Amino acid sequence: MWPFSTSDNGEPAPPPIDRCEALLEELREIEWQLAALDVEMRQFRTKYSLLTDKFSRIIGAQGATVTGFADIRRQWQSLLKRSDELFFRRNDVLKEWSALRLEK
Repeated sequence: MWPFSTSDNGEPAPPPIDRCEALLEELREIEWQLAALDVEMRQFRTKYSLLTDKFSRIIGAQGATVTGFADIRRQWQSLLKRSDELFFRRNDVLKEWSALRLEK
């Protein structure tokens, strides 16, 4: 048999991928990650008794020394960064899903 022939090997073609359903599944995964991160942030706030302003900047933390406060602030900024990344990713997926729905 010729190696470049176009004959069918008997393998069925993969089913077409429904992009809307794939985006919804990705959206569910992002929502689950956001919920888990929310729990982690609440535990962190409770552990250090954090007080923040409306921009999530730390105003105060009970029981933190000056050197310990820098570490708490770094960890809090890391949590905020993860949260922002997930929110932006969710927004991108929602926009793409919405555009696909309008095309139909």
